[in-house]
Amino acid sequence: MVKAVIFDYDGVLGNSENIHIKMETEIIHSFDPSFVHHAEDFAGMKEVLAWEKMKSEADIPLSAQELQDLRSKLVRERFPKGIPLFPDAISIVKTLKPRYKLAIATGCSRALFEASCRSSDLLSLVDAVITSDEVDVGKPSPDIYLLSANKLNTSPKECIVIEDAPKGIKAAKAAGMKCVGITTTFKKDLLKGADIIIKDLSEFPDAIKRLSD
Repeated sequence: MVKAVIFDYDGVLGNSENIHIKMETEIIHSFDPSFVHHAEDFAGMKEVLAWEKMKSEADIPLSAQELQDLRSKLVRERFPKGIPLFPDAISIVKTLKPRYKLAIATGCSRALFEASCRSSDLLSLVDAVITSDEVDVGKPSPDIYLLSANKLNTSPKECIVIEDAPKGIKAAKAAGMKCVGITTTFKKDLLKGADIIIKDLSEFPDAIKRLSD
């Protein structure tokens, strides 16, 4: 029986994944224009570890923590009201709220999440927000999803995750959870580990029903 729904944030509720990818590329290219950003290699990772990996592949004088802080600063400056949510985000979360415990589990640091998500309407609807600051190892490790289930007082098998990134799908499945992939960031063939793949949030309630049968 499904008792909880756990949302990745960027690329699922927040229309922010592609913005973050472009901003990462901009920051790195300011130091090393030759760097080629393969987003699927980094999306979903614990933020500081993603920066460490990018730093190891490019000529960048800043530390991973400094790069992380710089991106959060740029988001606050460029999006003072936060990065917009997807159009269906609030309505879908409101639809699910009466039936399920709800959490957000993001690979972002707490600082970047708070800079990106300024929607008090969304935050008032979820029971927990877990960021990469709270786990030692990020996605594709299951740690953040296991912690989410614990905070919701549910078992992993009672949870459904929605993810837009390959590493996030691997994390959800490694946690023993069912997972819905959404093609807002990556093409369907990169999300093949998901139990069901949907094109946008409007299809999510039906996907939960199908996985609950």
